[in-house]
Amino acid sequence: MHLKRTVKKILLIGLNLPEGRKLRRFKDTHRGDRCFVLGNGPSLNHQDLTLLRNEYTFVTNRFIQHKDFDTIQPDYYCISDSKFFMAEEGRSQITRIRAAQDQLHNMIVFFSLRFKLNLNIRMGFKENTFYLRYLDWKKVWEMGRLSTDIAHGVYMGHTIIIDFCLPIAYYMGFSEVYLLGCDMSYSDLDSPTHFFGNMEHAKTIAGKDSRTDWYHQVEESYRIAKDTFYASHRKIYDATYRGKLTVFEKVDYPSIILGT
Repeated sequence: MHLKRTVKKILLIGLNLPEGRKLRRFKDTHRGDRCFVLGNGPSLNHQDLTLLRNEYTFVTNRFIQHKDFDTIQPDYYCISDSKFFMAEEGRSQITRIRAAQDQLHNMIVFFSLRFKLNLNIRMGFKENTFYLRYLDWKKVWEMGRLSTDIAHGVYMGHTIIIDFCLPIAYYMGFSEVYLLGCDMSYSDLDSPTHFFGNMEHAKTIAGKDSRTDWYHQVEESYRIAKDTFYASHRKIYDATYRGKLTVFEKVDYPSIILGT
């Protein structure tokens, strides 16, 4: 097993060389702009996401299920959840994302580099598809730093927002990032895990004794992300409806969009 992991790491290093060069096209492409990063939390059901139609947006994993996907027409779609490929439901969502990418010619999809080994992914997603080397053994909360160069790889923060979205947004040069749907409510067993309902594996994780550790590790990773942006005179704001995250300045989502 150890040999297999070592061989896979070496293979991914080789794959990352050309992928890393491709990712450099995104360096500072949005310097001074603002963007909205959407998790999949249940709070999204209480916010009018159609307001985002003219904003730069990042969406994640199963957001293809959201009723306003076509209206928003996301710019960037980040996918790191391996469970996408372990059930028919997940594979059908991948098919829908691929079709949406064909329709929305400017939508860019980011996968974990290990997914490039999946023939269905590699053959199905060709144009505007990029792969990030996910260094999941490097923990943001342990190292005390966020990845700032996606061409070299991204680190684990226990949520795709920290793993992928914030490093990409930083690399692109966004000066203001607004978080939506980042509820931090996995530990609340009485509420749904996502805007589309429950994901059983998320409930299982939340039900373990380690859920408190998960919360503190993610919160610490968010704090590190906040400091990273602040050090370069940029900011992250929390526009999540009644979210439990305490790291960022809270802002009213409609007021940001409408300027009221």
